[in-house]
Amino acid sequence: VPEKVPYQSNNQRSNEPTTEPESTKQKRADKRQNVISELVITEKEYVRDLKVTYEVFNLYNPSHLESRGIDVTILFGNILEVIHVAEELLDSILKSMKGKDEDSQTVAPCFIKMAEKLQTTYGKYCGNHEAALSLLKKYEENREIMTVFEKGIETLKMQVVCFDMSSILIKPVQRILKYPLMLYELVKCTEDDHPDKEGIEQAWKIMTDVASHINEYKRRKDIVSKYLDTDNTLMAKMSKLNMHSVAKKSSRLSAKLSASLGITNIAPDPVFDELERQFKALENCTFQFASDIKHCMLYLNEETVCGELLSDYLNQYHYGCNDNEVRRLSEARRIISTQYIKNLKDTIDRRVNEPVSGLITLLEGPTVLITKRRDKLLDYDNAISRADKYRESKIVQEELAEAKNNYEALNQQLSEELPILINAGTAILANCIEAFATARKLFCGKIMKKYLALSESATQVTAQDILQSFLINHNLLWNQISRFSFGGMNPRVEEGKVEVSTQSEKDRRVLMSKYHRGNLFVVRDDVVSTSSLDLGATRGTIVAVIKRQDPMGDSS
Repeated sequence: VPEKVPYQSNNQRSNEPTTEPESTKQKRADKRQNVISELVITEKEYVRDLKVTYEVFNLYNPSHLESRGIDVTILFGNILEVIHVAEELLDSILKSMKGKDEDSQTVAPCFIKMAEKLQTTYGKYCGNHEAALSLLKKYEENREIMTVFEKGIETLKMQVVCFDMSSILIKPVQRILKYPLMLYELVKCTEDDHPDKEGIEQAWKIMTDVASHINEYKRRKDIVSKYLDTDNTLMAKMSKLNMHSVAKKSSRLSAKLSASLGITNIAPDPVFDELERQFKALENCTFQFASDIKHCMLYLNEETVCGELLSDYLNQYHYGCNDNEVRRLSEARRIISTQYIKNLKDTIDRRVNEPVSGLITLLEGPTVLITKRRDKLLDYDNAISRADKYRESKIVQEELAEAKNNYEALNQQLSEELPILINAGTAILANCIEAFATARKLFCGKIMKKYLALSESATQVTAQDILQSFLINHNLLWNQISRFSFGGMNPRVEEGKVEVSTQSEKDRRVLMSKYHRGNLFVVRDDVVSTSSLDLGATRGTIVAVIKRQDPMGDSS
């Protein structure tokens, strides 16, 4: 009779411990070691390629490339930072492996520790990559620049696997996206009891997030570039005018009206509103400062011209006199107009106008993006309303997703970069204001020093002495002019006679009662005034003499 075997259910069988063949474990261990070796070898080659590229194009001193019209900053981006970060990661991996057997090697902490630095550095490079490719395409039309690139590529081909400049520039983009793939391979071939298992899984997730963040950052940069590169001329806007654009603008206007009444699907964003307020304040201050500088320099230039004219008039007035004070004043005004004002203009142009003009140019882009963000917010609001109304429509839901992505991309980009721009712009504006105040202070100080030197050497006279001297010299000059007058003081005028009113009987009685007979005289002939200082009278008019001298003080 055969021996009875107790019945076992499937569940009971599955709960029994199963031993995995040692060969399978060894295969996984070998594969893990191969993946780590590949990681180290490819990282060494990658770092070498970047260093050779940096040396071949002599990026230590980019003046040679810049002299040929190559924009090194945009074309190569932050490649030096990428080299440093890649070297640091490679050194960290090699240190984690040094002196340890395969069962105790842990490479995960290297990636976990450097994840943030990798994200920042590679994100900056990848965000600039599209601009670099566009610039490279533009350079294809310049034979001189392409000759420089071709010579560099020929040298690189001896040590680096490459075909053209674009194959070199894309290496950092490819490398950062390869890390999650290699870490995932390590996750699959690392045993559960291995000390690196938990860390590798964490590193894989972190680097996947890094790659996703860089892709999203790059997408946001592409959206920003698209809006900044849009032609905003009237002709371009007219060419885009169609039923779709009219409908979109109409829906935006409706959403804007609803939002003004407090009817909206999106909560306010006070943080961004504050950033926008600060940006507008910076923009207004910059434009106002530029306008004030322009007017100030205009007024200073006019004052300099007027001062020079005044010194010329004084010279003319003292012509023939050996007056050193007037000569020194004229020399001082000449120095002010030819040296001081010129130096001031040069300083203001270099230290104020150029930075302010550059800042104004930088502010144009964010202004466009803030306007676009407002439009995309209205589109997103409309899309939410449509999605609530047509829940079953796949097209409407896709439009909602697209509107949300576009708005969030612009909002995130502005939220990250506006604070940086505001702080940098404020610092630039403050430096320009300080530079202007210093230049103006130096200008005024030089002029004051000149005038003080003049006042110390000038004859000290009072205002009364100056007036008395003027009146004496004026009267002497007038007498000289009067002696050389060939026509006499009261010539007979044939043309343009001045009508003189006849004296009334009442006026005669008033004069005779008011003045002594010795001061009353009768005009024998008609007298016609020849200047504003003469009086005209008809024959027979009674006149009273108040003072026996003319208005200039001459009693002869």
